[in-house]
Amino acid sequence: MRDDLAEHLYIRMLTAPRTLIRAYGGTSTSRRREPSSGLMIAERLADTLLKIWIVADRDGERVTKPCFVPWLADVLNGMPDDLSKDFAGKDGEASRRAGKEIGLRAADAIIERYQVSREIRTPGHLLGH
Repeated sequence: MRDDLAEHLYIRMLTAPRTLIRAYGGTSTSRRREPSSGLMIAERLADTLLKIWIVADRDGERVTKPCFVPWLADVLNGMPDDLSKDFAGKDGEASRRAGKEIGLRAADAIIERYQVSREIRTPGHLLGH
C-alpha cells in the first residue's frame, strides 16, 4: 500500500504545471521556495487522493479536503530544500529520484497520521449510479 500511495503522489506531482514545480523547488525567477506552491500542489494531490483512497482519522472519520490540504502542504513544504530543488531541476534522472523520494516521504507521513486504504469502486459507482 505504501508504494502504491507513494507512486500516486509522485505521478500526480509530476503532472503539475512546470511553473508550479519550479516555484516549489525554488528554481523559478525568485530563486527561493514559495510556500504557496506547496499548498497548490497539496490541493492537486488531495483532488484525486481523497477520491481514490480512503483517508480517515484514528477514530475512523473520513478526512475532509479542507482539513487535509493544509496539513499536506506543511508536509510538502517541510521536505529538504535540496530534494525539492532536484525535483524541480532539469536533470531528468535526479528529478525522478527526488520526486519518488518526496512521494515516499509524503506517503509515510500520511500513513503515520491517518488510516489509509484503497477505495474499491464498482462500475456503477464510477458512473454515478
